Amino acid sequence: MSYLDFVSSNITVEVSYQDATGFNLIFSNPVTKIIYAESELSQELFITSLIAPPVVQASPMDTWNNTKIPLLDESGGLVDGWYPVHSTNVSHFSSLLGIPLQIPFVNNSLYEAIDSQLQVVMQSAYLTVTDCTPQVVMSKSEINQTIFNLGTSMSESPSGTLLMSFALSGESYPGLSYSIETLLPGILTFSSVTDTNLMIGGGDSVPQFSYTACKLTQTFVDSQVVCYGSQCKVVGMRPSLNATQLSPMSALGHKGSGPVFMDSFVNLTSPSAAGFTSLIEQYINEPKFLSLGAQVSKDFNLTTLALSDLQQRLALLLNTYWQAGFNASAQTTVSAIADSALMFDGGKFANAIYYPTYDAYVTSWAWLAVLVASSTILLAAGIASAIFDAYTVGPDVLGFASSMTRNNKYMDLPREDGTLSGAERARALADVHVMMQDVKPGAGVGKIALETFSEGTKRLARGRMYR
Repeated sequence: MSYLDFVSSNITVEVSYQDATGFNLIFSNPVTKIIYAESELSQELFITSLIAPPVVQASPMDTWNNTKIPLLDESGGLVDGWYPVHSTNVSHFSSLLGIPLQIPFVNNSLYEAIDSQLQVVMQSAYLTVTDCTPQVVMSKSEINQTIFNLGTSMSESPSGTLLMSFALSGESYPGLSYSIETLLPGILTFSSVTDTNLMIGGGDSVPQFSYTACKLTQTFVDSQVVCYGSQCKVVGMRPSLNATQLSPMSALGHKGSGPVFMDSFVNLTSPSAAGFTSLIEQYINEPKFLSLGAQVSKDFNLTTLALSDLQQRLALLLNTYWQAGFNASAQTTVSAIADSALMFDGGKFANAIYYPTYDAYVTSWAWLAVLVASSTILLAAGIASAIFDAYTVGPDVLGFASSMTRNNKYMDLPREDGTLSGAERARALADVHVMMQDVKPGAGVGKIALETFSEGTKRLARGRMYR
């Protein structure tokens, strides 16, 4: 028998996607309204992503259908040159924002088919936070002196609860060592107040902060993206094959850019009132659906947080803002499927393999033979039935023959017990021969009735009228 199958053939098409390895608009001088608008939109994208429902944060695509880039996980081993991506846990993504990918229509609208598949390799980079030193409790003045020794400046949130800094790796720091071959690492410091009560009039005690210093590097990756219609996800990862040809650390690699980035980052979500923690600190403490309108006084101490969780969550938030800075407008306006793959600001082209699929019926020859044979028999039976019906003179009387013998004056039958059922009466009259015949053969119009068969019985004749 036939069954439904899918037939596909590959076509090479050109797509465009956001270049996450190049220049970041966060560091642009705000000299035009466009730059101002981009900066404000970047902040809005960051906050919207931060307070998004957990199901959205764990999805392979963000709120605007941009494809998220997972963290490179080499623990599972290579499969056809790629490290497979299976998990959709938010902790396995590098950013809460994805990379805009623009796919052209193929054969007018064929790509809209849900079973059609498109594969493309996107090159990107993300910031990696590693090797954080154990958290220690320090005063603000001690932290400021430590950061000064690193040759950089401290960035402080408006409420004073969050302190961060970034220094290039050329500066020495105890406990952290870097090699010249590393893709431009830097030193990232993170401090969060341990008790907000001391910041809102808690006596003469000096507020204390949790302090850690981490290595900040940039990881360049190739992502194997598969799209079904407008739904895309990364299914494979590998270290970028030409990472050494890319611009290391992008804009962060320029001296002075780090403090600019940190100043912008710590001011993203912090309330102006002293003693109220920012959404950044609240997310690092416990990722969850946050209420943007609520100023929640800090009742947690990040010194109790595992360093691995601190590193992962801090990197996630840094990358989310970093991604928003490339082209905030493209994050919300680039359509997943468009008339053509147009180049947008900060975008790049790539060749993709498109596998259009369409429905087809595949037939088994054995079952086809059975179908043809059975169909032939049924057709022959139907034709024979029509021929026999054409040569039949008598009416097609339905029902038990015994019912037509009751009170029939043309039937010569022995007397019987009137309590017999139809089936019992038929068995009792099994030896009686009857026939549909003309009981008025001499009349102009004959009469058809069921009569006992005997010599001289008048058979029904073709052409004669009956009633």
